[in-house]
Amino acid sequence: MNDDRSGQRERRHADAATPVATTRGPGTRLRVAFEQMNLPDLWDTRRHARDFCDTRAGYLNRRIRPLALLLLFGLPLWLPLEAWLLQPGELASTAALRLGGAVAGLALWLACRRGAPIAPTRWHLGLLLLIPMTIYVMVRLVLDHEPDSALAAGYAFFPALTLAALAIFPLTLREGLVYSLAIIVAFAGVEVVQDTLLDWRTLGQFWLLFLVAGIALWAALGQLHMMLRLYRQATRDPLTGLFNRRALIERMQQQLVALDRRGQPFALLMLDLDRFKRINDTHGHQLGDQVLETVAGVLRDASRETDVAGRWGGEEFLVALPGTMLEDAREVAERLREQIRATPVPLPDGGSLTVTASIGLATREPGEALDDLVLRADEALYAAKAAGRDCVVPAEPGQGP
Repeated sequence: MNDDRSGQRERRHADAATPVATTRGPGTRLRVAFEQMNLPDLWDTRRHARDFCDTRAGYLNRRIRPLALLLLFGLPLWLPLEAWLLQPGELASTAALRLGGAVAGLALWLACRRGAPIAPTRWHLGLLLLIPMTIYVMVRLVLDHEPDSALAAGYAFFPALTLAALAIFPLTLREGLVYSLAIIVAFAGVEVVQDTLLDWRTLGQFWLLFLVAGIALWAALGQLHMMLRLYRQATRDPLTGLFNRRALIERMQQQLVALDRRGQPFALLMLDLDRFKRINDTHGHQLGDQVLETVAGVLRDASRETDVAGRWGGEEFLVALPGTMLEDAREVAERLREQIRATPVPLPDGGSLTVTASIGLATREPGEALDDLVLRADEALYAAKAAGRDCVVPAEPGQGP
């Protein structure tokens, strides 16, 4: 219910801000439109969260795998038709190309089974596109020099088909342009070598390739935009922009699996804003929301790349510190507590409000379940409240049940 009220307040604030922007001229309206389209997020991955990059990499790999299987089984299936159409010498060469492409498809399928971060996944996609384009270039340059022959005609659709395949992947504009231009440049290189670059047939194919590339990029960007929106709605708290509780639990469970394999520690901070109800009662819920946003900004700015911060519920926040021992985690907790106290929230009358937080700290014991770890951190938080607030209290080993 609190989230519903927060969402309503955010929508009212957005609605109230829109007329102001629209009264500042077409330049401002265009800038606002671009911001709403999230163009920086669609251009490249610099503003993408690491967890989103991992999620997108998994999605891309799942899309690559069936296409790799299609290459594995589809390329050899075309050989009987070529055996009927081609001469024995040509058949041997195309058979070698197709079987080589099938083997590459198998290797790609195996590589995608293991999953990978976004950088290797880009290479997986590049290999998927390279296989048909390599066959096309070899057929045109090495095996046949007549573009109107039956052999060349059978492979003429490979560049357009490879470009069209980009439409099924959620790609950034930069990624899509790199893949598209690589395919078009390979096609142009063949035509330059064969001295057919300025033929009407070639110019018509260029027009078709650019058209297919534009449609494929539009579809890829549409997928990425929708994926970003759905991901943020599913994983982010609408007020603070931090992870919501469900996403926070999923991320911590993933981290625990990886840390168990490497035998590394794991620490948890449970934060609660002191006397937050009094802030709401005295200054109103709108200022209370501003306090939550300010504290979320402190957690976001102070977190390392591997840390996971989220809103646990109400005025409670949780920060996961993978690979962190007790003393290091305590230093992090003290630094967060001091930064929260040192970040005042401005009041409407020109004054400022100092916010403090109590923090419970727990480090994971061998084999301890996540629920038990969270419970110990929560109990340590209650101990910090009982100790006078605005302090850090570590949980004792075995404090939980």
